[in-house]
Amino acid sequence: MSAPVGDRRRPTRRQSLVLLVASGIGMVGLVVLGLAYLRVGSGTLELSAAESVPCLQAYAAGTQEARVSYGVAPPDSVCTWQNGGAREEVVLVTTSAATFGLAVTAAVAGLGVSAAVAVPWLRRL
Repeated sequence: MSAPVGDRRRPTRRQSLVLLVASGIGMVGLVVLGLAYLRVGSGTLELSAAESVPCLQAYAAGTQEARVSYGVAPPDSVCTWQNGGAREEVVLVTTSAATFGLAVTAAVAGLGVSAAVAVPWLRRL
């Protein structure tokens, strides 16, 4: 059974502030990660529309020699193709490893601290 309403402990101001700051840091980390992946995708599309990269021209032509792949950590796009018998890789768009690392750290730490502060409150309800 749940405790009567008068017996429930209210969160302290310090706990509320920690939750506010931690969840804010977590959200900023998630937004930066989302923007990094969006930047890689849109940057690759812009390059393919500009037709300034020979590898992307070969990829758009549908040749079996050209291939575009996307990396997850850190986000990047790479075009691989056979140019006169030699294999070439061209990094099209990439995200700074430092920025990616900070964003992941902020997201994980912020959401982890938020959960650590919020779970005890939820157990008392």
